[in-house]
Amino acid sequence: MEGRCEGKLARRRGTTGAAPALMALSACLMAAGLRAADEPSEPPPTLARRLCASYAQVQTLSCRIRKVTRMGERSVRMLSSVHYQRPDHIHVDNTAPSPRRIIADGQRLFYHETGARLGFSKPVGELRDDWLIMLRTVPGSPMEYLLRLRDLREEALEGTETFPVRRGYQAEKRFIVLNCDTEGRLARIDFYESAEMRKRTGSCEYDAFQQVAPGCWIPCLHKETVLELDEPVTTTRRISNLVVNQPVAPGLFDPKAFFKDVEFTGDFHKTYQP
Repeated sequence: MEGRCEGKLARRRGTTGAAPALMALSACLMAAGLRAADEPSEPPPTLARRLCASYAQVQTLSCRIRKVTRMGERSVRMLSSVHYQRPDHIHVDNTAPSPRRIIADGQRLFYHETGARLGFSKPVGELRDDWLIMLRTVPGSPMEYLLRLRDLREEALEGTETFPVRRGYQAEKRFIVLNCDTEGRLARIDFYESAEMRKRTGSCEYDAFQQVAPGCWIPCLHKETVLELDEPVTTTRRISNLVVNQPVAPGLFDPKAFFKDVEFTGDFHKTYQP
């Protein structure tokens, strides 16, 4: 009888001793939950960032680009063959109007215009933003604009029947609007003087889309218009012979195979000096 009583007392003491520990643990969990609720959650990615991310599915790309720029009665035509491979590999061969070649081998970028005394070259890590954007834009895609917008604050705008999704971004000198069509493709970019959107200074229209991966579209027709000069300037790009995520010959990214007897400088402006 005495043994049974001692056992009961021991169990009661054990239970009573555990209660404060359980209460303390519960209080810690509640405090952690309150702190998590107080901490701001990660904002959802902007439209510009989501569109950029979709092009990460493109590991390699080859194509031909025909570009025609018109200003009044004058026009300039450019024909290019382009090969792209992640990370930081590109080969651009411009055959008209002025033959030039751009090659990046993953470590360094090289540029040379046929007939010029000097070419330009720098390590990728030392390139200015405009060169880096050129290097990291998937050819034929609107990434040249999206890369500049992806870290800016986004403003939701009222959609239209044609463009149900519209987002605005205040850049340094322009207010830029991305317009997506009913299939979620970036079909138009508008440029305005300010966020009031009273004066449009330019636009880019995209069409003839090819889906190259889930949710990833390459527009094979680009029409750009600049309205802020004395007379409008229009540029039309047509992308053809598009090949995506197929092996690209490694030799295309070997600068030694294409720049024989060319001297390079790290100052781009010197390439235009006689």
